Amino acid sequence: MIPEEKIEPHLKTAKEAVVELYSELESKANSISDLILFLENGHKTNRPVPDMLPFVIGPGEEYHDEKYRVEFYTQYLQSAGKSKHEQLLKEGKIDDIKPFQRFSLFLELMIYSHLWENRKNLRELKQISLLLEGNSYSWEIEVPEFGKSKFIDEEIKETFKNHNLKVGTLFDSIYISQIRNAFAHSQFSFMPNGAAINLGNYDGSEFKNLKQIKIQDWEDIFLKSTLFFHEFLIMKANRRIEFGQKHPEVEIDIPVDENQTKKVKIYWHDYGKAYSFNKPAS
Repeated sequence: MIPEEKIEPHLKTAKEAVVELYSELESKANSISDLILFLENGHKTNRPVPDMLPFVIGPGEEYHDEKYRVEFYTQYLQSAGKSKHEQLLKEGKIDDIKPFQRFSLFLELMIYSHLWENRKNLRELKQISLLLEGNSYSWEIEVPEFGKSKFIDEEIKETFKNHNLKVGTLFDSIYISQIRNAFAHSQFSFMPNGAAINLGNYDGSEFKNLKQIKIQDWEDIFLKSTLFFHEFLIMKANRRIEFGQKHPEVEIDIPVDENQTKKVKIYWHDYGKAYSFNKPAS
């Protein structure tokens, strides 16, 4: 359940980290075109149009995959308030709050795991880490099927920390691979009194050194994670519109093969709030 009193301070933390991250990205990226390709989701499609290059811009297939997942966790944040259920208990409309707490914890663990397993989220964070290091935009970032913890720690978080970004410190406190792993393999349980989540995958090793997580700590981890990714998506959409209105015509480099690129112009369409390879109708 969401402790409403924690939302505002955690939202402030998430917003500050996201604003700083985008500011650093915009100051370190090699070019406006690289920034716009990131904001406009330049990628290699799995369903290329015949006789066309497989490299496209825009939301792509993933947008439709993600749309309702984002809608779900946003609705959960808005509707799963702890105080609401406590009020129902006080009014005698429910007899026991613990089943609702356990139900909420199952949903929260699922949302948390999905956020950190999400290939689109991880690919975008990796893209930023590459751009911060002076690399050109990468159209083909592969997120490993296995070893995501190492990928996040070494290829994303460490770059953010090397740039002294707040998001690096934030990720230290909210990305705990053991939690994701415990949920994925059903190796968790709840204390009968609702005070903690027991982690059955504890083995004392570096990445599985937690026996349990107190509910108060879990609330912080879950809220900070969810609010960060929510603010990250909002900022990306807003910055895309701002850049589009400032730069209505941009020349980008698009891959032709492994060794070659070609220059292509893309155009901002104010009606659809997106770039396209086609000029807008005059």
